[in-house]
Amino acid sequence: MLIMLYFCNDAKHIDVISQASISFIQPPVKGVDIPFEKHSFLAEKGDTFIYKSGSILLFPPDAFLDKNGNVIKGKVDIAYREFSNPLDYYISGMPMSYDSWGIHYTF
Repeated sequence: MLIMLYFCNDAKHIDVISQASISFIQPPVKGVDIPFEKHSFLAEKGDTFIYKSGSILLFPPDAFLDKNGNVIKGKVDIAYREFSNPLDYYISGMPMSYDSWGIHYTF
């Protein structure tokens, strides 16, 4: 299972990340994608979500920080999706190779 999480309360920053992601995530079929499941909760209270596959996402109280290290209060929105088989990996367009110390590997 591959889990990628990114949290940010700055919409401008998210847009920059999205544009940068385009260069290495290339879905092979337009219009076919694994949908996100979205949730909201109060950051200071935290919450736990159980995904349909049984994966558990645990967000402890006060787990979110801004760029200055200050605890974020109020409503936070999360989006989660899970890729659990080779077809999901293919549809996502995520690269399935990486380099470690000059050696090329494939997941």
